[in-house]
Amino acid sequence: LVKRYFELSTKCLDEIKETRNVIEEFGKLDTDFERVCYFLKQLRMHSEAREAVKPNEVQKVKEELARCNGKSDKLSKLFLTRSKHAKALMGVQFGLHYTTLAVFYAKSLKSKSVAFANRAIFLYEIGLIDEAIADARKAIEGPLSRINAAKICVCLGNCYKHRGRMPEATTAFSKALQVLENTDPDFTDYIKIQAIDQLREIDQLDWNDLTYSCSKCRFSKPKLSELKKALWNENFERDTKEDNTSCKLLASNGTLALKNTKSNRGWTLEVTKHVKPGEVLAIEKCYATSFSSRWTSQCYSCHQLCHNLIPCKHCPMVGFCCKKCAHDAVKRDFRRKRCINKHVYDCKGILPCILLDEYASWSGFNSIIGCDGTTQLACACISNTDPSRLLDYICSVGDYQGGRGHQAFAGEKYVREVPPQKIDASDYSSVGFLTTCSEKKPTEHLLQSTIASIFLTYCLYIGGYPMEWCNIDLYTPPSSENRPKCIPASWVAACILYHVLSADINAFNMDLAVGQSQSVFSNNIVNIGSMLFSTISLINHSCNPSAFLTMSKQGFGCLFASKALSPGSEIFLQYAGNNYDNSKERRQTFLRSFHFECDCEACINDWTYDKDDYERIICPECETSFPSNLDVCSFCSSGSGKERYQKLLNEDFEELTRCLLERDINSETYITATNVLTQAQSLIEQPSNTIKVATKMLIWLMMNKYGNWVSQPWR
Repeated sequence: LVKRYFELSTKCLDEIKETRNVIEEFGKLDTDFERVCYFLKQLRMHSEAREAVKPNEVQKVKEELARCNGKSDKLSKLFLTRSKHAKALMGVQFGLHYTTLAVFYAKSLKSKSVAFANRAIFLYEIGLIDEAIADARKAIEGPLSRINAAKICVCLGNCYKHRGRMPEATTAFSKALQVLENTDPDFTDYIKIQAIDQLREIDQLDWNDLTYSCSKCRFSKPKLSELKKALWNENFERDTKEDNTSCKLLASNGTLALKNTKSNRGWTLEVTKHVKPGEVLAIEKCYATSFSSRWTSQCYSCHQLCHNLIPCKHCPMVGFCCKKCAHDAVKRDFRRKRCINKHVYDCKGILPCILLDEYASWSGFNSIIGCDGTTQLACACISNTDPSRLLDYICSVGDYQGGRGHQAFAGEKYVREVPPQKIDASDYSSVGFLTTCSEKKPTEHLLQSTIASIFLTYCLYIGGYPMEWCNIDLYTPPSSENRPKCIPASWVAACILYHVLSADINAFNMDLAVGQSQSVFSNNIVNIGSMLFSTISLINHSCNPSAFLTMSKQGFGCLFASKALSPGSEIFLQYAGNNYDNSKERRQTFLRSFHFECDCEACINDWTYDKDDYERIICPECETSFPSNLDVCSFCSSGSGKERYQKLLNEDFEELTRCLLERDINSETYITATNVLTQAQSLIEQPSNTIKVATKMLIWLMMNKYGNWVSQPWR
């Protein structure tokens, strides 16, 4: 399907090029809707494109996708074979990945039972006991050969034994022996011996001294309720001079306010009170997410880590951590309390067609730079939105009456002159307020994104998203006087184009700290996808940031201050990298993908860090800085600055480092980290290695408490 569409698109472009300059014409278009209409008109001149949207042809495409991208017992068997080789050659995590794929692809009841049985044994071998019990129960319910049934009964018995559930373990081992009655001893004796030995061991156990093993896998369980309580119960006084009541930020308690910089930085956020390092500024649930690859250990609905995912009933692409998530994901209820991504319109073989992040190569346009899963993220923004509310927002009716419309139709400059009344993580109008910087992007980028957006619209149409291709005027822009009953496909395409362009520059990495220890400090940070926020995505970049973002469970982002801020101070995040570790040239090269040049303090002053350089101490008496190799201030001869500096490094800093290295972390550790960073920022002039390390320590602590991390000893 993807190949046929882009071949037709290439043909359309070639036809235009015969008589006109495509890039020149396309570059003159102002809005996303105009761009969509320009190419859609050319596309619909071909009978193949007109026929593709008719009901009979759509049904054929659905059946073809379900057949090509659907479940397959043959593929499930191949993945089981691959899992054994992957475990031996590449490691346990790859073996588990392919075993889960075998579960996803299993179609018949027999194949499902075999796949669950194999995964249960695999999970037991690496110490995931509870997960193995759940899979073993599913396997026993299906038709298994006598040998496989006996194996899974022994596995289940071992799991129960590890959990101290001896009556159930005895039943499982006894059932294994019962299943193997009258079987060939050459093939089954080793299983019988295992079951008999385990039953004998259970009989001989001393129940008074019995200890039970725990699962080897540990993952973060952040108490966001504590963080929300700290955020919403805090009393403070706003600076009335900077009070901004025109737009309410529901992700914050009033600590943050929307600010129009009236410059190329556009709308951003500022603080309304004095803020200390480590203070929580906002807690926000993302509007949409996308995974960077076939992750088989993350729930597609709530993104909870899970090693025994329940496969989707209708496609082999995603899995869920529990039945509730599986139910919520396919339910057409858009009040997303737990569910992050809906799996309504991208199911039954459609999701692989939506993953178009490599589409830059199809026609020689290789200048596209986007985040992982850009196209999936754009589709999720639409599929996570109630179609009727999307139509209301586009036409400025209903709850959006009196609004300025959608940027895809009215243009960014006009719509973003006035902010919405509130920035709500669950409301489409908030994610529709983000900038796209389309005027700074190459025309080739806009053209290719437009072509891709029309295809993505067709994918959602196949998936059942309510829109109209026929018997409607596709080329008339929306108005509040004439709201259609069903949204035209061209309008949906324009909205998707807007989100493709927006996701490029507004999405954040969805990070997971993975390692062997039960702490985030020694783990590797892995990017598992992208997240789009309504409020947090408004924050601008600085190489010397004033805040940091921690990704937490269920799609929440927690924003913390990384330095002391006064009322009216703008909030800055660092989009990537480690402060000024890299040269200014390298930082600017990376930031060009966001279509701006950084003019922060670090870039203007060309901050660089050299371990051999002396830090500069700020004298408490005269506020003049002097190098740390001197004992007194070179201006007023005061030694108080050097004394405080040595105490900070030799006492406070060392104590904090000891706590982190020895994992001796409690509530006092977080207070100490905040105090150390506050003292360092008031005593030492930037750039400073001490401030950099103290900031990293605070970030690690917050991520350890509220972030996403997992310990897997088998890695």
